[in-house]
Parts: sequence; C-alpha cells; structure tokens
Amino acid sequence: MADHTVGSEPPLYATDRWTWSRQQQEALLERDLDAIDWEHLVEEIREFADSLRQGCVYLATRSIRWLLQIEHYPVGPKKLKRWHERAWRCRMDLHYARQECPGLFQREGEAMLAEGWKYARKIAIRKMARLDARCGNLRVATVYQDSIWKARRASWDREVPQECCYTFEELVGYSPRQHPVREPDPTYWPPAVQRKLREAFGPELTPAYPDRKAPKRGWHPLRPDDTVWPPGVAKVLREYGLLEGEADTTDDEQLV
Repeated sequence: MADHTVGSEPPLYATDRWTWSRQQQEALLERDLDAIDWEHLVEEIREFADSLRQGCVYLATRSIRWLLQIEHYPVGPKKLKRWHERAWRCRMDLHYARQECPGLFQREGEAMLAEGWKYARKIAIRKMARLDARCGNLRVATVYQDSIWKARRASWDREVPQECCYTFEELVGYSPRQHPVREPDPTYWPPAVQRKLREAFGPELTPAYPDRKAPKRGWHPLRPDDTVWPPGVAKVLREYGLLEGEADTTDDEQLV
C-alpha cells in the first residue's frame, strides 16, 4: 500500500482502523486478494503477537514479585497468606497462558523470564523498602527521611540477587514428580519460598482458597482481572455474595 503523500487522501488504516479492520475481514472471508491491505495486515498480526508476549512478561513479573517478597521479607502469617494467594493466582494465569501459547514459551520462555525478573526485582525492592519500619513515615517529605528511604532501598538491593534465581517450572509449579505435567502443584515452590511457607502453614502447604478458574477460549494475558476491585467496591460486592476472598489491597500493593 502506498504511503500517504501531501495532497492525497490519508489511508483508511490511519483514519479509521475499526472500519479498516471490518473491510479486511470481509476481504479475507471473500478471498478478495486485491482488497487486502497486506502491509498493514502483516503489521497488525505482528503487533498482536508482541502483545501476547508482553502480557506473558507481565504475568511473570507479577509472579516473581510476590515470590521475592515471600522469600526475603519477614511478615506475619496474615500478610504472608495474602502474598501466597496472589502468587498462586499468578501461577494459574501463567499456566493457562502456556496452554494457549505453547510455542511462545518454547521459543521465548528464557527471555521472558529474564525480562520479568528485571522488572519484578525493582518492584519488590521498592515495596519491601516501603514496608520496612525503619523507613518511617515516607509521606513527610524531609531530607532525613528521604535519606532513610534511599538507604533502605540500597540495603534491599544488596539483599536480593541480581540474577534470576527461579526457573519457569518453579513459577508455574510444574513439579518434577508429575509425569506428565498437567497442572500446577500447590506444594511445589522455589526451595527458599517453600521453606518459608511451610514454616508458617505446615508441611502440607495446602492453599485455603480455590484454584483460579480457567478463562474462556480466546484468552489474552492483558485481559482485565475480574477479581480485583477497589476496596470499597469489593466490600459491597462481597456483601451481596458477588465476590469471594479477602479484600483487595491498597494501590501501593498493586503492580504498577
């Protein structure tokens, strides 16, 4: 398709992508090869594949973030259970992502894991520094507290390994005891994480919450999460029996 030049009418792809997509759909269904905008159609397919990869990196980032916090930060059983639950949700999302896109994980699994580690490490360090009692009240903008904040972040940066210490099988819970692997094992976690969870919940390590249900066909990793709502909305939904589980955390506990 020729590029837009001065004085000519801009292409439909640039002015109305919805109408363009419907026209391309009709052309493909009717096998009208002359009406197909090959250049932009190829670009759309490439962008769709890239969005799937980006979504899987996002899921890996969330999963690694919760595992790092479980492994390194000392918290009580209540908060640890919440982190455990969120790690389990991420695990199930990764499992269904792999079922929908097996070729993506075969070809890009290691690269996506490395990218997820890079982002998750920064998020976990920032969160643990904020949780640290020695940071004081960070809402008060003073030079003294700003220096404490930077010092605690530097401390956690030294505590958390620079290189990824988890495997994809540990993230998704594909235990080597399972032959063949069909679904995540709720008792199989990275060694340090598993040790921390067993100290708090016992040797069985059985989650007290249901498995995340498989999404409908046509899964996309960037789809909205229908279990996450603002705390006030979640409270009302739970009162009417429309939502189960614990109340959602505040904004600083969400992945940003």
